[in-house]
Order: sequence, then C-alpha cells, then structure tokens
Amino acid sequence: MKLSVRDGDRVKIGDPLLQMDSDREDKDTEQVNALEAIRKIRADQFKGPELALLQTIAKTAVEIATEKTNTDTTDADRADKLVKLGSLDPFVATVARAKARESQLALDRATAQQSQLQFAISRHSQVDVIAKQMDDNRLALLAKQKNQLSIMSPVAGTVHLHVGTGSFAELGSVLLEIG
Repeated sequence: MKLSVRDGDRVKIGDPLLQMDSDREDKDTEQVNALEAIRKIRADQFKGPELALLQTIAKTAVEIATEKTNTDTTDADRADKLVKLGSLDPFVATVARAKARESQLALDRATAQQSQLQFAISRHSQVDVIAKQMDDNRLALLAKQKNQLSIMSPVAGTVHLHVGTGSFAELGSVLLEIG
C-alpha cells in the first residue's frame, strides 16, 4: 500500500489518498493484452488477399470438376448409345462410365472442400467475435478492479496521518483523517 498524501496536505474531493498494490492486476492485464495480440494475428489469417485466393482456388476447382464431370458423363452416355447400336465394344463404354464416376467423385470432393473452407471461415469469425468480447470484458473488469484499489478523498480538507512512514497499522486502525 502506498500513501499518496503527507500529514498536513490539503485535498479536494476525489484526490487520491492511498493506492493498494496492483501488481496482480497489471500482470493479468499484460496477459490479456498478449492473448488479444495472438487473437488478432489468428483473425488476420482469415482476411485479406490470401483468403480471397483460397476461396477463388476452391471455386475454380469446383468449376473445373463440374466441367470435367459434364464432359465425361456426356462421353459415357454417347458410348452407351453406341453400344446399343452395336458400333462400340461394351468394355469401352464401361471404361467411359467409370471415368464419369471418377469425375463425379472429384467434383463431390472439390465441393466438400469448398464447403469446409466456408464453414471454417464462418466458424473462425464467430469464435473471433466471442474471443474479442471476452478479452474486452476481462480488460474492463481488470480496470475496474485496479480502480477500486485507489481510495479517494470523500471530502475537501487537511490530511492528518495516524501512521508514519514504514510503520505497520493494526487491523481496524485509523490511517488518516481529513479535517
């Protein structure tokens, strides 16, 4: 505890009289600020040109897979018709149908990856908002706690100390009066 006044000092309402040790609150504030800096770095990973590039790549992968699936499905359908007309070996049509199924699988995979990316972005944004709110609330609480460690003068007047520098006060004893 640190006295902010000396015997005989004049004080006004709201002047600080004494300050309790705030080391714990200061360390907690530093820790929350460090966590906030980490949160910002993580949040920035889901913003900007890198994210736009990932979204574009995912979209392009779906578009390419869709086009390939459409082409391979058309080729397989054509091969099936030619088999029915007797002008194509059924094995060739089976290979074409397998290729179309592989293309559909690749399309499904690309679509799933695009959805996973969008979900991750959305979830990260939601978590980031909550984490920011928690950090802000914790900093506000620490500021309030630190503010409560100061005792301010409730009245104007002259300070009369009842303790000396380096002395110990007993529980319940009067430290100072303002007259």
